[in-house]
Amino acid sequence: MGVAPAPRFCGERKLQLGAGDDFWPREKLATLAPAFSDLDVVLAYGEVVDVDTKGQKQRRDSNTTRLRKGLSDSVLFNNPEGSATRYMLLAEGRSLVNPSTVVIRRSALERIGGFRYVSGLPLTDYPTFMELSLEGKFHYSSETLGYRSRHQNSVTVNHELKIYDIVSSFALCYLERHRDKIVLSASEREELNKNWLRAQDKLHFSEGRSLLLQRKWTEARSHFRIAATSKEVSVRLASFAGLLFSWLHSDIEPLMRLGGRANLRVQDGH
Repeated sequence: MGVAPAPRFCGERKLQLGAGDDFWPREKLATLAPAFSDLDVVLAYGEVVDVDTKGQKQRRDSNTTRLRKGLSDSVLFNNPEGSATRYMLLAEGRSLVNPSTVVIRRSALERIGGFRYVSGLPLTDYPTFMELSLEGKFHYSSETLGYRSRHQNSVTVNHELKIYDIVSSFALCYLERHRDKIVLSASEREELNKNWLRAQDKLHFSEGRSLLLQRKWTEARSHFRIAATSKEVSVRLASFAGLLFSWLHSDIEPLMRLGGRANLRVQDGH
């Protein structure tokens, strides 16, 4: 059975996507498949671990993993239907469901017209998961069910700010399209906008980190200077380190690895 075409929205268009290099543990499907015995479940997902090009695991939990630990079951399981939607409208919420871990009920995907393609966005996961959040419940497992490869050539590492801009615009457009199901007050809308603005500091740091790997020292400094104004002490300190390393004409991957992060530098043989 083919996927029925869906009306386009928010600048949608078809994209050709490159092959990903994330991978699953062998028990992923066996862990998640039983969740679909509940006919209300449209999507199942689990935890993800970042790895470098050699498959070396990041020692420290990712920011999204730490955030998920503080979320209610109602949000994690999208129960009742739509409970996860409001959280997913936030900058942090765009990473609630990691695509490396996902299994989707085919009939639910067909109901929304297939994967959602948004113009200029080099990924389909967030818009698709947003649509599914109004279709049924999610199932969440705290087990590691995906490994996300983080390196200097990956799309997300090199285009984080661009992705951020398009996704934030999509979130507002999505909210407008579903205003009959998601009602926000004026103050809630204002807070939503502020939330996306607050997320920019970390993205500028990530952009600077990527630019150091490209040996674009001056461009990297411009992003580190913005990130250095963050209200989060850890972001400020990391940004000052980035500024220092930019003057030394070096990347900061050894420092990031020391802090438990995956090494973004593509290593020999990869």
